Amino acid sequence: MNSDRQKILILWLKEYRRVNSLSQEETAKIFKVTLSTYRNWETGRFAPSKASHERIRKLMKLRMKLGITYP
Repeated sequence: MNSDRQKILILWLKEYRRVNSLSQEETAKIFKVTLSTYRNWETGRFAPSKASHERIRKLMKLRMKLGITYP
């Protein structure tokens, strides 16, 4: 799972949490997953499902469209 794409996703998730002062639990709720699932994403243990990856992608795309350059 530790492809370059996954590493970028992991960094983006961590930075998104940091910039928005969110806990892992709060971030998990945003992406509609359990806390343990979210932790597995951040550690690179598991990749998000297709549905979860799509939610993350949409959030990233929306932020870019709004001109928000940080997570």
